[in-house]
Amino acid sequence: SDLHLGSSVSPHELRAFWCQPVLLALLHPEAMGSGASATVKDKAVELLGPKLCKGGEEIDTAAAFEGKKAVALYFSAHWCPPCRGFTPKFADFYKNGLCDKGLEVVFVSSDRDEESFKEYYGEQPWLALPFNAREKKAELSKKFKVEGIPTVIILNAETGEVITKDGRSAVMKDPTGEKFPWIPPTFQEALGEKFMKGDAVVGKEAVEGKTLGLYFSAHWCPPCRAFTPQLAKWYAGIKGEVGDKFEIIFCSGDRSEEDMKSYYKEQCDAGGDWLCLPYEAKDNLDPLFEISGIPTFLIVSPEGKVINASGRGLVPSA
Repeated sequence: SDLHLGSSVSPHELRAFWCQPVLLALLHPEAMGSGASATVKDKAVELLGPKLCKGGEEIDTAAAFEGKKAVALYFSAHWCPPCRGFTPKFADFYKNGLCDKGLEVVFVSSDRDEESFKEYYGEQPWLALPFNAREKKAELSKKFKVEGIPTVIILNAETGEVITKDGRSAVMKDPTGEKFPWIPPTFQEALGEKFMKGDAVVGKEAVEGKTLGLYFSAHWCPPCRAFTPQLAKWYAGIKGEVGDKFEIIFCSGDRSEEDMKSYYKEQCDAGGDWLCLPYEAKDNLDPLFEISGIPTFLIVSPEGKVINASGRGLVPSA
């Protein structure tokens, strides 16, 4: 199935939706330009097959990305309401700047029949995987673990390394491509220089050299409100033992600064007097750790390497 409804709640803008348009952006440094090597072209053919649709015609995949810096694989379907809402916006962004910046898009259809595919693709200004390439579509979905339709995954096309799996947010936040191709910040850059500590503001010395617990949560999320008191009790109980070796940072998914501060005060009052990212930086860490649901509690090294992706399991009764 192209849709997935997990037990947790998405912390991003469309948290309430379980069907999202999925966008996969494959970063292509200069190699995809006019001097693209045969190896890079071969990789494009291996990934997408020998032919792509361009309007009502078919073109060679090997020549489809001349002069382009990035390729976005857009997983979508006409029957999916969030897709139909996102597609016109994305098409406008593409036509009004992103294409000129070096982005190409390939629509990968999850439509149920070719007629629906043709009707929906007729509204789109970019390339498409032929509808009859169903095996290739399945390969792409499996390769990039596409569970819903949108998510944006950006890869370096030469190395295959993932740059970010939150490319759709990057496109929505930067529709003119000022930061194209949206390379995410490093862990230290995303962490920032200031944190809330109760009513005070502290600097980076509050986390330097410490193992960190990153707590992604929001007051509007019932499972979060149930887990927070348990986490606060656990934190209060281990503080004496771990001392300055460990700290928790609350990464809010709240929809307003007022809601975030109110929820953070509840945490502090319950014994969770940990740190909190400022409201303007609250989403900075989400794409680095591919946060797809809340509550999420990650244990990471001082350098940002994940030590335990299921930190909730450390907390009794969680």
